[in-house]
Amino acid sequence: MASSASRFCKEILTKVGYGKLSCKLWGENVRSAEKFIALHGWLDNAGSFDPLMEKFLTKERCVACLDFPGHGLSSHLPPGIPYSPAIEIQGVRSIIKQLGWTKYNIIGHSMGAMRAVLYAMCYPEEVTSVVALDGVIIPLKFTPGAPYPAFGRQLDKYMKYCDTDSDTDREHTWEELKDRWLSAVKDLREDDFNILMRRGSRQLDNGMYIYTRDKALHSRTNMVLTHTTDTIIDSIKQAKDCSFLFIHSKMDFTTTEENRKVYLSHIKRLEVECPGQVQHIHYGGAHHFHMQEPEEICAILTDFYSKRITTPSSSI
Repeated sequence: MASSASRFCKEILTKVGYGKLSCKLWGENVRSAEKFIALHGWLDNAGSFDPLMEKFLTKERCVACLDFPGHGLSSHLPPGIPYSPAIEIQGVRSIIKQLGWTKYNIIGHSMGAMRAVLYAMCYPEEVTSVVALDGVIIPLKFTPGAPYPAFGRQLDKYMKYCDTDSDTDREHTWEELKDRWLSAVKDLREDDFNILMRRGSRQLDNGMYIYTRDKALHSRTNMVLTHTTDTIIDSIKQAKDCSFLFIHSKMDFTTTEENRKVYLSHIKRLEVECPGQVQHIHYGGAHHFHMQEPEEICAILTDFYSKRITTPSSSI
């Protein structure tokens, strides 16, 4: 459906206390189709799923691609209110409530993969499956007390950032915008940048461009004190009606080889303790493989959904 998928895509807005959440709703038969919500990575936006949707969308599928708060076309949080996993989970919940969905699948990339797993742990009776694309969803190490000073440093950084001039409002030429983005995100191609900037930038009357994302996103306050390896694994095991597929790239997403080994050992433990419920694929490719190799990722997803042994799509 590569040539016609975009005909079945529309923007929907959800009102929230701080403004609105924006979402791209893909699908021809929204009421009867199998339902998916797609969650993008940090500093990306809903557009990051455009290439995949051109391959993945069928008459039997409906996909809601959310702009997280402060990303894409969604509203920024008020100054002084930090971004956090709770805010993002609340955003997902707001979209689900508006759509009226009670059974659905989640596809998440990077940060979105982490939020997808957390959301499924919060609402295990609703989520049928989670596909996590290159996201570290289990803590690599947990030292009691260690998160507290880390949170303090994050909070100080965030408060300092709030006192600076807004990077969001800084004007750039298109070439400057492109050079800044591609130099910061090494695996992105120019085509990927162009897709992301459809929602990630806005042209001013003077011909210059600004980013639409909130500059405060650079100084998050990720205080998650209770998400140890055991609590996350136990929560996944308890969500026994939800299937999980973890797909990882060839990039060193865990920073060091030691951390990579630790993380993959956690995934192996999940596969052993949750047979038939958890699968892991080391795909290779760059971090944004869902943008750069959508046909291959679509094939993996289609195979996963066809073999899923949990709640059938007919109940969604």
